[in-house]
Amino acid sequence: MKQPVVLVGIVLLASSLNSFALSGSLPAERSTTEPVHFAKGATSTVLKGKITGSAIQDYRVGARAGQQLTVALSANASVNFNILPPGSDGSALYNSALSGESRHTLVLPQDGDYLIRVYQLGNRKHSGQISPFRLTLALPAQQAGDAPLPSRYSASGRLECAVRPTPLDERCDFRVVRGERQAELWVAKPGGVDPARYRELTFARDRVTTPDGSAVQAQRISDNWKVSVGEREHYFIPDATLFGG
Repeated sequence: MKQPVVLVGIVLLASSLNSFALSGSLPAERSTTEPVHFAKGATSTVLKGKITGSAIQDYRVGARAGQQLTVALSANASVNFNILPPGSDGSALYNSALSGESRHTLVLPQDGDYLIRVYQLGNRKHSGQISPFRLTLALPAQQAGDAPLPSRYSASGRLECAVRPTPLDERCDFRVVRGERQAELWVAKPGGVDPARYRELTFARDRVTTPDGSAVQAQRISDNWKVSVGEREHYFIPDATLFGG
């Protein structure tokens, strides 16, 4: 009576192996994590690596709230990256696969270790192919005198900006604290991998000023503000950003 049991076991094992062969599925590869070290006096570094199949490569970067992290990926279209905050459950602050952009600059919201996660999608992932990549990270130190970002704020997002008056072809992260008939705006200064600096602007009584006394040129255009500070800071700020609505 034991023989049928053995036969059933063999049949089940054969069926399982056959299903595996037909599906072509591969066991998920473990992720690896490497700390990122910047050379003395440097604020950027270039990392080169390879991704095989479904492997995940994480790079750990220690940073402080208010710093501006720039990540640029050079690889084939199957390779993508995410930026994960400290203690993340997998939820990303930025996902290049969703945005379609291989370069991103982010104002970091808190102190801690951030992960830059590199991975493959599509056929190259599922067939176990190897993809080389080049990752450029820039993390300038926060400059003395920069406006500290508020930990509590009414809204955050990105607005149009540039280092030239036109076109406003960059997107700068901002935080805004809304008050009664006025608003305080903190916005990352434009310039890509330039040092992480933040401009604080006060909007009150149809005037735009800076706490540090910098000269401001502000033009009202319908329900928006076009604001310039010096020669290399130009912003387009909707009323909805400042006051909601």
